[in-house]
Amino acid sequence: MRTIVISLLAVVWFSGCTMIPDYQRPAAPVPENLPSGGEVGSGRAAADLPWREFIQDAELRQLIELSLENNRDLRLAALQVEQVRALYKIQREELYPSIYAAGGGSRSSTSRDLLAPNEPRITEVYQANLSLLSWEIDFFGRLRSLSEKALQEFFATEQARRGAQILLVSSVANGYMALAAERESLKLAEDTFKSQQEAYELVERQYKQGLVTELDLRRAQIPREVA
Repeated sequence: MRTIVISLLAVVWFSGCTMIPDYQRPAAPVPENLPSGGEVGSGRAAADLPWREFIQDAELRQLIELSLENNRDLRLAALQVEQVRALYKIQREELYPSIYAAGGGSRSSTSRDLLAPNEPRITEVYQANLSLLSWEIDFFGRLRSLSEKALQEFFATEQARRGAQILLVSSVANGYMALAAERESLKLAEDTFKSQQEAYELVERQYKQGLVTELDLRRAQIPREVA
């Protein structure tokens, strides 16, 4: 009987193995050969991409479109950009179109004596900065040196029109992002102060009920004043 059971198990095992499909390796999702020769530079350069492909924020797009519609005078637009740079002491960058991002973070620990109840000791702060567009064109030297007739001819060229447009787009984008960063910083400060105020009020109620000491109340007051 035992021999029959073993034989049946062996038949089931080997029949199951024959039903396993053959493994076929899928094709790799990469080209077999790397591009070479003229194919390497066949893609569009960053300068040739429309600004809408760089800007994804709907509100910022609307602001840029309004700026372009209301600054049809290219000479005036370029001069205004220079005035803004001079006002805010913005240094001229190397004017090639570029996109770059930078990030950083910090981690700090606070003494327990300076913390309110239930407040974490470890504070983590992260920053992310994104520069959407920068374009370097020697506009302003030309503006100062060319005669009125030469200026009209210069701004009639496609290069001048595109250069002024890129300067205007980058200025609006950088201003928008600076304002957004300030708003976020203000909101963070307001939220921090609100949290510290609520923590202090909680300790203050506990102090009035005799649950904590005056020292605990003073400790809870310090973060609120710092915030």
